[in-house]
Amino acid sequence: MNSVTHFTKALSPFVADRAFADVWPDFTHTIRVPPSRYLDLIAFDPFEAGKSLHDRLPLLGNNDPLSDSDRAYFPFLGSLRDYLRTVGVKEITPEQPLAAVGPIGFSKCDLKVFGGLAPKGVIEVKTGRERPQPSRGTHLAQLGLYARMIAGWGDYDQVWAALAYVDLHRQTIHVRCFSTARKLIFRAMDLWEKAA
Repeated sequence: MNSVTHFTKALSPFVADRAFADVWPDFTHTIRVPPSRYLDLIAFDPFEAGKSLHDRLPLLGNNDPLSDSDRAYFPFLGSLRDYLRTVGVKEITPEQPLAAVGPIGFSKCDLKVFGGLAPKGVIEVKTGRERPQPSRGTHLAQLGLYARMIAGWGDYDQVWAALAYVDLHRQTIHVRCFSTARKLIFRAMDLWEKAA
């Protein structure tokens, strides 16, 4: 299991929510996903549907032929990709392995991007039927740790971050963007160091 995911699953939601209580996205955007004739192939169980969507993230980085099952999920991936392009993203790398940085061991983020609100960015995709208000602290901690790994030993202001909440049944994606990951990184690293 990737060390960031392991850490955030073990993190107390109460502690995480308190740590990020005053951290808000710079802007949000709701994407309406176009209807697809393959929607009936999407798993009804939110966990299975989320797993299936995550399993298909690599489709964003290739031109392989799509199965019918892939076609059920691709409108969500394509809509997210199109939105990221509107904010200036030039390159999307799905399921990106991240090298260990300092105390954080090997991890893998959903989407590493180049361009957009800063030279580099990280997008974490969450699925379900809810759009938590505010964003869950554990989600923000995960995003902050991935951003830290992408920044490496460089400037934290050179990395932006976003949470993409995908509702497969309402056919929407709610994106919460942070134009700099600095505050996310500092809060997440503080939680990491206190847990060590």
